[in-house]
Amino acid sequence: MNTPAVTAAAAPAARGQRVLNGRELRAGTALEHTSRFADDRWVLTPAIIQRHERSLVLDFTVLPAEHRAVARELFYGLLSGPLPPGLPRVSITTVRKIFTAARYFLRWVAGREAGDPSCPAALARLRPADLDDFHRHLMATTRARGLRAHYRASVRLFWHYRATLSDPLGFDPACLDAWGEPNHAARGENRTARIPEPVMGLLLAWALRFADDFADSAASSTPPSWPANSAATPPRCAAHRCLPPSPPSWASTPAPTSTPGPASAWTGAHGWTA
Repeated sequence: MNTPAVTAAAAPAARGQRVLNGRELRAGTALEHTSRFADDRWVLTPAIIQRHERSLVLDFTVLPAEHRAVARELFYGLLSGPLPPGLPRVSITTVRKIFTAARYFLRWVAGREAGDPSCPAALARLRPADLDDFHRHLMATTRARGLRAHYRASVRLFWHYRATLSDPLGFDPACLDAWGEPNHAARGENRTARIPEPVMGLLLAWALRFADDFADSAASSTPPSWPANSAATPPRCAAHRCLPPSPPSWASTPAPTSTPGPASAWTGAHGWTA
Protein backbone atom coordinates (compact mmCIF):
# COMPACT_ATOMS: atom_id res chain seq x y z
CA MET A 1 0.00 0.00 0.00
CA ASN A 2 1.29 3.48 -0.78
CA THR A 3 1.06 6.36 1.65
CA PRO A 4 0.46 9.63 -0.21
CA ALA A 5 2.97 12.39 0.26
CA VAL A 6 2.18 14.89 2.98
CA THR A 7 2.58 18.62 2.53
CA ALA A 8 5.27 19.19 5.14
CA ALA A 9 4.63 22.91 5.51
CA ALA A 10 0.87 22.56 5.92
CA ALA A 11 0.74 22.16 9.71
CA PRO A 12 3.48 24.70 10.66
CA ALA A 13 1.95 27.29 8.36
CA ALA A 14 -1.44 26.74 9.93
CA ARG A 15 -0.37 26.85 13.58
CA GLY A 16 -0.85 30.61 13.81
CA GLN A 17 -3.89 30.66 11.57
CA ARG A 18 -7.38 31.45 12.80
CA VAL A 19 -9.39 28.28 12.34
CA LEU A 20 -12.50 30.20 11.23
CA ASN A 21 -10.61 32.07 8.52
CA GLY A 22 -12.88 32.33 5.47
CA ARG A 23 -16.03 31.45 7.42
CA GLU A 24 -18.93 33.85 7.73
CA LEU A 25 -19.01 35.21 11.28
CA ARG A 26 -21.73 36.69 13.42
CA ALA A 27 -22.29 40.41 13.20
CA GLY A 28 -19.93 42.24 15.53
CA THR A 29 -17.42 39.34 15.74
CA ALA A 30 -13.82 40.04 14.74
CA LEU A 31 -11.71 37.23 13.28
CA GLU A 32 -8.84 38.31 15.57
CA HIS A 33 -10.89 37.21 18.58
CA THR A 34 -11.51 33.66 17.34
CA SER A 35 -9.60 30.44 18.02
CA ARG A 36 -6.13 29.72 16.66
CA PHE A 37 -4.86 26.44 15.24
CA ALA A 38 -2.59 25.77 18.24
CA ASP A 39 -5.39 26.19 20.82
CA ASP A 40 -6.56 23.12 22.71
CA ARG A 41 -10.19 24.21 22.37
CA TRP A 42 -11.62 25.67 19.20
CA VAL A 43 -14.76 27.70 19.82
CA LEU A 44 -16.99 27.44 16.76
CA THR A 45 -19.85 29.59 18.04
CA PRO A 46 -18.77 32.80 16.24
CA ALA A 47 -19.39 31.02 12.92
CA ILE A 48 -22.94 30.01 13.88
CA ILE A 49 -25.06 32.80 12.45
CA GLN A 50 -28.31 31.85 14.18
CA ARG A 51 -27.93 33.08 17.75
CA HIS A 52 -30.55 30.66 19.06
CA GLU A 53 -28.27 27.72 18.21
CA ARG A 54 -26.26 26.22 21.06
CA SER A 55 -22.54 26.88 21.41
CA LEU A 56 -20.16 24.40 19.76
CA VAL A 57 -16.56 23.63 20.72
CA LEU A 58 -13.90 21.22 19.46
CA ASP A 59 -12.02 20.11 22.57
CA PHE A 60 -8.85 18.30 21.50
CA THR A 61 -7.91 17.43 25.07
CA VAL A 62 -10.49 14.61 24.97
CA LEU A 63 -8.56 12.89 22.16
CA PRO A 64 -5.61 10.54 22.69
CA ALA A 65 -2.45 12.65 22.92
CA GLU A 66 -0.73 10.82 20.07
CA HIS A 67 -3.56 11.69 17.65
CA ARG A 68 -4.25 15.33 18.55
CA ALA A 69 -1.90 16.73 15.90
CA VAL A 70 -3.51 14.87 13.00
CA ALA A 71 -6.96 15.69 14.37
CA ARG A 72 -6.12 19.42 14.39
CA GLU A 73 -4.90 19.16 10.80
CA LEU A 74 -8.05 17.38 9.68
CA PHE A 75 -10.47 19.80 11.33
CA TYR A 76 -8.56 22.83 10.14
CA GLY A 77 -9.03 21.43 6.65
CA LEU A 78 -12.74 20.92 7.26
CA LEU A 79 -13.18 24.44 8.61
CA SER A 80 -10.93 26.61 6.49
CA GLY A 81 -8.16 24.65 4.78
CA PRO A 82 -7.90 23.55 1.15
CA LEU A 83 -10.58 21.07 0.11
CA PRO A 84 -9.81 17.73 -1.53
CA PRO A 85 -11.14 17.44 -5.09
CA GLY A 86 -14.88 16.78 -5.15
CA LEU A 87 -15.57 17.43 -1.46
CA PRO A 88 -17.79 20.37 -0.38
CA ARG A 89 -17.25 22.70 2.55
CA VAL A 90 -19.40 21.29 5.37
CA SER A 91 -21.40 23.32 7.88
CA ILE A 92 -20.22 24.14 11.39
CA THR A 93 -22.71 21.75 12.98
CA THR A 94 -21.54 18.96 10.66
CA VAL A 95 -17.94 19.63 11.67
CA ARG A 96 -18.92 19.11 15.30
CA LYS A 97 -20.67 15.83 14.46
CA ILE A 98 -17.59 14.63 12.57
CA PHE A 99 -15.49 15.45 15.64
CA THR A 100 -17.58 13.05 17.72
CA ALA A 101 -17.09 10.30 15.14
CA ALA A 102 -13.34 10.98 14.87
CA ARG A 103 -13.02 10.83 18.66
CA TYR A 104 -14.73 7.43 18.64
CA PHE A 105 -12.32 6.12 15.99
CA LEU A 106 -9.13 7.59 17.46
CA ARG A 107 -9.96 6.31 20.93
CA TRP A 108 -10.51 2.86 19.45
CA VAL A 109 -7.11 2.96 17.74
CA ALA A 110 -5.33 4.12 20.90
CA GLY A 111 -7.18 1.67 23.17
CA ARG A 112 -6.44 -1.23 20.86
CA GLU A 113 -2.72 -0.42 20.82
CA ALA A 114 -2.69 -0.06 24.61
CA GLY A 115 -4.23 -3.52 25.02
CA ASP A 116 -1.99 -5.13 22.40
CA PRO A 117 1.33 -3.36 21.68
CA SER A 118 1.62 -5.26 18.41
CA CYS A 119 -1.32 -3.27 17.02
CA PRO A 120 -0.28 -0.10 15.17
CA ALA A 121 -0.89 3.22 16.86
CA ALA A 122 -0.19 5.46 13.85
CA LEU A 123 -2.99 5.81 11.33
CA ALA A 124 -0.55 5.48 8.44
CA ARG A 125 0.40 2.01 9.70
CA LEU A 126 -3.15 0.69 9.90
CA ARG A 127 -3.80 -2.23 7.56
CA PRO A 128 -7.03 -3.33 5.92
CA ALA A 129 -7.38 -6.05 8.57
CA ASP A 130 -7.25 -3.37 11.27
CA LEU A 131 -10.14 -1.42 9.76
CA ASP A 132 -12.04 -4.68 9.33
CA ASP A 133 -11.67 -5.06 13.11
CA PHE A 134 -12.97 -1.52 13.58
CA HIS A 135 -15.96 -2.28 11.36
CA ARG A 136 -16.80 -5.35 13.44
CA HIS A 137 -16.41 -3.29 16.62
CA LEU A 138 -18.73 -0.67 15.18
CA MET A 139 -21.35 -3.27 14.28
CA ALA A 140 -21.19 -4.72 17.80
CA THR A 141 -21.39 -1.44 19.72
CA THR A 142 -23.55 0.90 17.61
CA ARG A 143 -27.15 -0.10 16.97
CA ALA A 144 -28.24 2.71 14.65
CA ARG A 145 -27.43 1.97 11.02
CA GLY A 146 -27.30 5.66 10.11
CA LEU A 147 -24.84 6.40 12.93
CA ARG A 148 -22.56 3.58 11.78
CA ALA A 149 -22.57 5.02 8.27
CA HIS A 150 -21.68 8.46 9.66
CA TYR A 151 -18.77 7.02 11.64
CA ARG A 152 -17.42 5.18 8.59
CA ALA A 153 -17.72 8.30 6.41
CA SER A 154 -15.86 10.32 9.05
CA VAL A 155 -13.02 7.77 9.18
CA ARG A 156 -12.64 8.08 5.39
CA LEU A 157 -11.80 11.76 5.85
CA PHE A 158 -8.39 10.71 7.15
CA TRP A 159 -7.85 9.39 3.62
CA HIS A 160 -9.56 12.20 1.69
CA TYR A 161 -7.46 14.89 3.43
CA ARG A 162 -4.25 12.85 3.21
CA ALA A 163 -2.39 15.59 1.30
CA THR A 164 -2.43 17.89 4.34
CA LEU A 165 -2.20 15.36 7.19
CA SER A 166 0.96 14.30 8.96
CA ASP A 167 -0.49 10.85 9.75
CA PRO A 168 -3.13 9.95 7.14
CA LEU A 169 -4.65 6.60 6.35
CA GLY A 170 -2.63 4.76 3.73
CA PHE A 171 -5.63 3.44 1.79
CA ASP A 172 -9.28 4.20 1.16
CA PRO A 173 -11.44 2.19 3.60
CA ALA A 174 -14.25 2.13 1.04
CA CYS A 175 -12.20 -0.37 -0.98
CA LEU A 176 -12.61 -2.98 1.75
CA ASP A 177 -15.21 -5.66 1.01
CA ALA A 178 -16.63 -5.59 4.56
CA TRP A 179 -16.55 -1.81 5.05
CA GLY A 180 -20.15 -1.07 4.05
CA GLU A 181 -23.47 -2.70 4.80
CA PRO A 182 -26.06 -4.21 2.44
CA ASN A 183 -28.54 -1.64 1.21
CA HIS A 184 -31.85 -3.30 2.00
CA ALA A 185 -34.85 -2.18 0.00
CA ALA A 186 -36.93 0.42 1.80
CA ARG A 187 -40.17 -1.38 0.88
CA GLY A 188 -39.29 -4.80 2.18
CA GLU A 189 -41.50 -7.11 4.17
CA ASN A 190 -43.01 -5.67 7.32
CA ARG A 191 -41.12 -7.50 10.06
CA THR A 192 -43.17 -6.18 12.96
CA ALA A 193 -44.10 -9.01 15.29
CA ARG A 194 -47.58 -10.32 14.56
CA ILE A 195 -50.21 -11.38 17.06
CA PRO A 196 -49.90 -15.18 17.28
CA GLU A 197 -52.54 -17.02 15.26
CA PRO A 198 -53.97 -18.95 18.24
CA VAL A 199 -54.58 -15.66 20.06
CA MET A 200 -55.98 -13.92 16.99
CA GLY A 201 -58.29 -16.88 16.32
CA LEU A 202 -59.83 -16.68 19.79
CA LEU A 203 -60.25 -12.90 19.57
CA LEU A 204 -62.00 -13.18 16.23
CA ALA A 205 -64.21 -16.02 17.43
CA TRP A 206 -65.34 -14.10 20.50
CA ALA A 207 -65.98 -11.01 18.36
CA LEU A 208 -68.21 -13.03 16.05
CA ARG A 209 -69.97 -14.59 19.03
CA PHE A 210 -70.69 -11.12 20.42
CA ALA A 211 -72.09 -10.05 17.05
CA ASP A 212 -74.30 -13.16 16.83
CA ASP A 213 -75.64 -12.79 20.38
CA PHE A 214 -76.45 -9.06 20.18
CA ALA A 215 -77.20 -8.56 16.50
CA ASP A 216 -80.99 -8.35 16.97
CA SER A 217 -80.77 -5.99 19.97
CA ALA A 218 -78.22 -3.75 18.26
CA ALA A 219 -80.36 -3.47 15.13
CA SER A 220 -83.37 -2.27 17.15
CA SER A 221 -81.49 0.02 19.54
CA THR A 222 -81.80 3.23 17.46
CA PRO A 223 -84.82 5.35 18.48
CA PRO A 224 -87.36 5.71 15.67
CA SER A 225 -87.08 9.52 15.72
CA TRP A 226 -83.29 9.41 15.24
CA PRO A 227 -82.51 7.47 12.07
CA ALA A 228 -79.08 5.90 12.13
CA ASN A 229 -78.04 7.63 8.91
CA SER A 230 -79.65 11.00 9.67
CA ALA A 231 -77.66 14.19 10.14
CA ALA A 232 -80.44 15.77 12.23
CA THR A 233 -79.46 16.93 15.70
CA PRO A 234 -81.46 16.04 18.79
CA PRO A 235 -83.87 18.63 20.21
CA ARG A 236 -82.44 21.28 22.53
CA CYS A 237 -83.82 22.79 25.69
CA ALA A 238 -84.05 26.48 26.48
CA ALA A 239 -80.51 26.50 27.83
CA HIS A 240 -79.31 25.17 24.45
CA ARG A 241 -78.00 21.99 25.99
CA CYS A 242 -78.68 18.65 24.43
CA LEU A 243 -81.46 16.68 26.00
CA PRO A 244 -80.45 13.26 27.19
CA PRO A 245 -81.43 10.64 24.64
CA SER A 246 -84.05 8.08 25.41
CA PRO A 247 -82.64 4.80 26.63
CA PRO A 248 -82.40 2.21 23.85
CA SER A 249 -84.97 -0.51 23.74
CA TRP A 250 -82.50 -3.23 24.50
CA ALA A 251 -81.52 -1.53 27.78
CA SER A 252 -84.78 -2.74 29.35
CA THR A 253 -84.54 -6.19 27.81
CA PRO A 254 -83.91 -8.84 30.46
CA ALA A 255 -80.51 -10.41 30.28
CA PRO A 256 -80.37 -13.97 28.97
CA THR A 257 -81.03 -16.46 31.69
CA SER A 258 -78.69 -19.01 30.27
CA THR A 259 -75.02 -18.78 31.09
CA PRO A 260 -72.66 -19.15 28.15
CA GLY A 261 -70.83 -22.40 28.23
CA PRO A 262 -67.13 -22.98 27.81
CA ALA A 263 -65.44 -21.23 24.93
CA SER A 264 -64.87 -24.51 23.15
CA ALA A 265 -68.61 -25.36 23.25
CA TRP A 266 -69.80 -22.41 21.08
CA THR A 267 -69.83 -22.34 17.33
CA GLY A 268 -70.96 -19.14 15.61
CA ALA A 269 -72.90 -18.69 12.43
CA HIS A 270 -69.69 -18.30 10.49
CA GLY A 271 -68.29 -21.59 11.65
CA TRP A 272 -65.86 -20.04 14.12
CA THR A 273 -65.41 -21.83 17.42
CA ALA A 274 -64.52 -20.05 20.65
